[in-house]
Amino acid sequence: MILISNYQNTRLTNQIFKLLPMYEHGEEWEKQLETIVLELHGYNDMFNNNAQFMILIAKLLALQYIEEQVSFRKVVFEALSILKEIKI
Repeated sequence: MILISNYQNTRLTNQIFKLLPMYEHGEEWEKQLETIVLELHGYNDMFNNNAQFMILIAKLLALQYIEEQVSFRKVVFEALSILKEIKI
């Protein structure tokens, strides 16, 4: 197994991390989340339904139900940890 490319991993990491300031400043973070999830679905299709991509997608979609800033931050960092471990 190999890790997704450094470029892809760094770009996705930055996109996920960007959710934090958007959420904290009341910006439209949901649109950013939708873009990330769509891209991850594409990777999941490319790599034959890799379970780790589905776990990451589920973690990110859970952000829609969080009402506390501390919990939001926690889940974002959990998602980043999952992304770091994805192997294909």
